[in-house]
Amino acid sequence: MPDGFAFNFQEILTLKPDGSWTFEIPNGLGFRIFDEFRTEDGPTGTKLIIKSTLTPQDATAASRLSKQKELMVEGWKGAAKLCERDAP
Repeated sequence: MPDGFAFNFQEILTLKPDGSWTFEIPNGLGFRIFDEFRTEDGPTGTKLIIKSTLTPQDATAASRLSKQKELMVEGWKGAAKLCERDAP
């Protein structure tokens, strides 16, 4: 992870016929995390669109939902910049 933390999660990657892809983490830090990725052509190059769905698996995770969303938004912004920079 860009912040220096390392996690050991099972991730399920699904590639779709339209070129988009998803990652599902069934139990990441008490959340079911489902990330959807797709690209769009833009005037300055490729734009990466990311949609994440967080589902708390227990009350402890539910109490951390807002903070987890904040962390993911910041992390995905950085990841998108790197991917868009390297895309054709």
